[in-house]
Amino acid sequence: MILEIVGDVATVLTALVAGGAWLQFQWERRQRRVRLERHLRDARYPHGNPATIPELMADLAMSERDLMDAAFRSKHILRRHRVEGASGRTVAVEFDYDRDPPKRF
Repeated sequence: MILEIVGDVATVLTALVAGGAWLQFQWERRQRRVRLERHLRDARYPHGNPATIPELMADLAMSERDLMDAAFRSKHILRRHRVEGASGRTVAVEFDYDRDPPKRF
């Protein structure tokens, strides 16, 4: 009987811990996206081009994976690629802030 009660309590606690961990993960993910949006909105790069991944990694102290995740989840970030002339290969991915994002229905 006591073992069943302890098992039930452990089950509930496991669910609560898992839910808390998921909420924390989602909150941190949102914070990275907001940081990237604010940085791109406020920053002006001296060369006048959109920001590249290495520049953003250095400025925001975020990994490439975190930057890409934040950029592709945002409605306000424009994603572009710089193409090498003759071969047509992408040599850099660039990000810029879109002050007028398209309306999604």
